[in-house]
Amino acid sequence: MTRRSFRFWLIALPVIYGLLSIADLFSTGLLHFLVPLTTALTVVILAGMFQRRISFLQQLRTTWTGLVDAVQDAVQFTELTQPEAPDFAKLMKKLGVAADNYRSLFNNLEGSRRAGWFPPFESLKRLQETISEYYLAADYSDAKQQKACDQVRDFWKQVRSPLLDEFDCPDPPSWEGEEPSGGSFF
Repeated sequence: MTRRSFRFWLIALPVIYGLLSIADLFSTGLLHFLVPLTTALTVVILAGMFQRRISFLQQLRTTWTGLVDAVQDAVQFTELTQPEAPDFAKLMKKLGVAADNYRSLFNNLEGSRRAGWFPPFESLKRLQETISEYYLAADYSDAKQQKACDQVRDFWKQVRSPLLDEFDCPDPPSWEGEEPSGGSFF
């Protein structure tokens, strides 16, 4: 369950419950007798939502580890002076597996209906194309290496951003020129 849908249901369920309670005040009072059932049902639904979110985050962490490993290998590949075919094949397999794992997490993303929008795993496919073009061109000059490495890093930034948003991690504080709160490190 993505962060967006989780937040929606976390707000929607109490609102629905509250509206039913208000509507019941003006009718037969049946909800008064069903309070234990409706409360239990709401708790069960919320527990299921929390479980889905926790499961999603666990899968996301596993996928994150694979993505970081694959992208680091791609950066290292662009820095080889004479890349070999086995290295290329291993890297393409690793990038393909990482893209499919990523796609499996975000298969029904909102926004797919917007013009000009593409899913975050599309950048992984473009990263694969960049590595493939670099290797198959057989021109491993410093300029080509740098261009391929820069493209890999740019695509990684596009892939990384939606994942970090899903982790719900706040931005770290800026400690430039300041001492962090809580005193000295020593």
